[in-house]
Amino acid sequence: VATISLSPSSATTTPADTTNFSAVARDQFGNVIPSASFVWTTTGGTVAPTTATPNPIVYTAPNTTGSAAVRASIGGVSGTASVTINPGTLSTINLTPANTTLAPLGTRGYNVVGRDAFGNTIAGLPFVWTHGPGITLNNPAVGASNATATAGTIAGTYNNVITVSVGAIRDRANVTITPGPLFRIDVNPTGATLAPGASQVFTATGY
Repeated sequence: VATISLSPSSATTTPADTTNFSAVARDQFGNVIPSASFVWTTTGGTVAPTTATPNPIVYTAPNTTGSAAVRASIGGVSGTASVTINPGTLSTINLTPANTTLAPLGTRGYNVVGRDAFGNTIAGLPFVWTHGPGITLNNPAVGASNATATAGTIAGTYNNVITVSVGAIRDRANVTITPGPLFRIDVNPTGATLAPGASQVFTATGY
């Protein structure tokens, strides 16, 4: 055996997906050596025989992205095919922080990441940011992975007030706006005229 060649010589796949490879052994003159028995190995994922011909194996990619090599060997002669493992289809969106507390007009940065079913990060997703009442966003562009929220002036709990979506897949965040520092105290009524021995109820409200 002089050379071993694999088909395909390179492949692009996704985590846990499969690709079939076959190998051909040749002598020094380029003649195919029939019935060659190969030893198959890989640097990432698994290889297993199939019932197809000629001399095939099925390669199963690992659950992580990156690169790997598939190798067929006879003695000291080997042939190699390269494999690129890209992320799979979008499975989840993770918006952080999921919960935050702000003072009126306070700001907070947010970050979003999309992942496939195995947790691999997917780049270049067309994220769409929206918000409900109580806060504003800094008009992030479609596809932006971060944004800044500014709280309004009305204290309260605003559940699911920030949403980031790609199609039907989305994640949401909650914002609680706490009252700011004491600004003034109003007394009601502001005055009263009473007869001797009479009483008046006064109330005070802080803002």
